[in-house]
Amino acid sequence: MVLWSLTGTVLRLAGQDPALAGVAQNYTMIQVFSPAPFLVFVAMRQYLQGRGIMLPMLAVVIVANVMNAFLNWVFIYGKLGAPAMGAVGSGLSTGITRTVMPVALAGIIVALELHREAWVPWSRSALDLGELREILSYGIPVGASLGLEVWAFSIAGLFAGWLGADQLAAHTIVLKLSAFSYMVALGISHASATRVGNLVGAGDRQEAQRAAWVAVGMAASAMALFAVVFTLFRWQLPALFLPAGATAAIGFAAAILPIASAFQVFDGTQAVGGGVLRGVGDTRPAAWFNFIGYYVLGLPLAVFLAFRGEAWGLPGLGWGLPGIWIGLALSLGAVAALLVLYIARRGPARSPSA
Repeated sequence: MVLWSLTGTVLRLAGQDPALAGVAQNYTMIQVFSPAPFLVFVAMRQYLQGRGIMLPMLAVVIVANVMNAFLNWVFIYGKLGAPAMGAVGSGLSTGITRTVMPVALAGIIVALELHREAWVPWSRSALDLGELREILSYGIPVGASLGLEVWAFSIAGLFAGWLGADQLAAHTIVLKLSAFSYMVALGISHASATRVGNLVGAGDRQEAQRAAWVAVGMAASAMALFAVVFTLFRWQLPALFLPAGATAAIGFAAAILPIASAFQVFDGTQAVGGGVLRGVGDTRPAAWFNFIGYYVLGLPLAVFLAFRGEAWGLPGLGWGLPGIWIGLALSLGAVAALLVLYIARRGPARSPSA
């Protein structure tokens, strides 16, 4: 939340448009209260996921999406007597929705007694240093792994911003489409973590290994379908996000959607691979693989492919936005390959932590 207060300053230092940096600052600050309650929701969500109870989370998220859409309509456009706040209104609606979600989920848990036989009254044992160290030993690598991935795409967004407003718009649209398809892989990833973890806890390593490969295959197949859709409708999909006259941005998006299609299978595979390792409790390798894939290989390659050498004092090809996305695709391919090899050699059937 403290770092969010520096949004505008950091974006300006990174060479982004000052006007856009100002909007981003206002967008984040108006929802700066929301990360804390949202993380409470995440903790309860993970608790239910660990018990294999999914429907309450689904119900809360569906209602939250409807609520967020309604509040966006109210605050962005100034409906029902509210002021028209534009993008800042979207930030406010997001913050309100994030705050309501943990309250709603807690209410369902209590009403349905989903805490029975699982939660115990609070005591000083909750602050046991040994337990906290064990949680951190799993959690810090998971946070690092997810952070390294998200930061890499954020850095790629800064690269796109240096290319111009149309390229940044195209990059953002394709990233949103990729995030949409990623939700399918993410759901399978969470399911694989729960399934593999439960089987490992039951001592059935071979079945856990089988579940891991089933999850990887499901994610890769689902993402392959999205790849086909993105390729076939590479002109129509970006047009849904932009006014009819934005032909330049639509053209840039259509040019990189086939590249985004290529990394869909990689993205699904690496998402589930990370979930499998979380289920086993072997969380460090994914963090290292993300560091290697994105920061040793992908991002340096994206800079080389996207920008001309004279702008950096280094060799470069100047391919623009496609160069950035080729770098991201190769990053995901490397991470996916490393995770699949690791699961084959040190997966649930062989992992010492299992």
